[in-house]
Amino acid sequence: MTTELSPNKQNMVNAMSVDVEEYFQVSAFASGISSRDRDSLPSRVEQNMETLFALFEKHDVKCTFVTLEW
Repeated sequence: MTTELSPNKQNMVNAMSVDVEEYFQVSAFASGISSRDRDSLPSRVEQNMETLFALFEKHDVKCTFVTLEW
């Protein structure tokens, strides 16, 4: 079955979401990294997000970003 698209409408092919968190926030590191130590660890989120934004923009990717609070 083929569906015709009108020129001003598109079908969604994929859905994209990104969980934004620091590498040290994942539960796998909970036993080795205390929440008290987080402020002393280097952040990688900003640099990595800028890379993702540029890549998504280049390929016209629309995305939902979910962030953690701490």
